[in-house]
Amino acid sequence: MGAWGAGSFENDAAGDWTDALLRGADARPILEAFSAVIECAGYLEADEACAALAAAEVVAALLQRPSSTLPEPVAAWVQEHAEALAPELPQLAASAVARIKTNSELKALWEEGDASEWQGVVADLERRLDGPGRMSTSGSSPSPSPPPPRTALRLATRADLDAITAEFLEEQLRKIKFK
Repeated sequence: MGAWGAGSFENDAAGDWTDALLRGADARPILEAFSAVIECAGYLEADEACAALAAAEVVAALLQRPSSTLPEPVAAWVQEHAEALAPELPQLAASAVARIKTNSELKALWEEGDASEWQGVVADLERRLDGPGRMSTSGSSPSPSPPPPRTALRLATRADLDAITAEFLEEQLRKIKFK
């Protein structure tokens, strides 16, 4: 029987993605999850959306703004891999979340019933990605303070993603050469 809940880690696809993250030694699963969403020109499948939301939660945690529902193994990974926060990751996370909440199978599935809990989880994630304001302690309730303006944040394009991926891979290769 599959897992299904409003939280970013409360589904099988996020669980599978989390397993891949925990087995890895770098941020590659995060980039791959965002890439699958941002590069999707057609219908965005629910599994890809679920993985990207989990990846966005990891980025929020790397920004020191974790959800109170962040699984303990993921929190431990974040502690051990604080250097994985490339400056581009918050922008990629915001772009992926924006795509998921506006045009995805996951959104459509939630809208078949009462989507309010899922929408609250996604809104909370967006606030935590967007700035250092007071964070929600429930992981799904709106923050009591207004979020900072989003004007400074722009959505990533395919060219941005290609450049970021190339830079990330070059940096990983440099690290390997110096070990």
